[in-house]
Amino acid sequence: MPKTNSKGQALVEFLLILPIFLFILLAVVDFGRIFVTRSNLESLSSEAVKLYEKDSNYDTVNKELKEISSDEFVLSIDKNGNKVKIVVQRDVSIMTPGLQQVLGKVYKASSERVILDE
Repeated sequence: MPKTNSKGQALVEFLLILPIFLFILLAVVDFGRIFVTRSNLESLSSEAVKLYEKDSNYDTVNKELKEISSDEFVLSIDKNGNKVKIVVQRDVSIMTPGLQQVLGKVYKASSERVILDE
């Protein structure tokens, strides 16, 4: 029987698996960042509703939310009849090359609440 070089075989197998492992690792990190961002936006949108019910001024709500959160976000408040739609958005940059083709280079995470304005 010929003697085989098992160290060389292990290195080749490792190099074949490494890109797949890195892709999965980076994808998990990206999805985790999206999940955390959406969770933070859910909290901010709930807080925006409370602030809006206290004071219906957009500038006041936006200023107080910026004091609460250190994250960058975009707040929009739209009135349509007796309904008020409050949307909080934030961009999340995607770093995994394969996911950039699916989700885009920037994923727009958002949270929305609709309340009745009396």
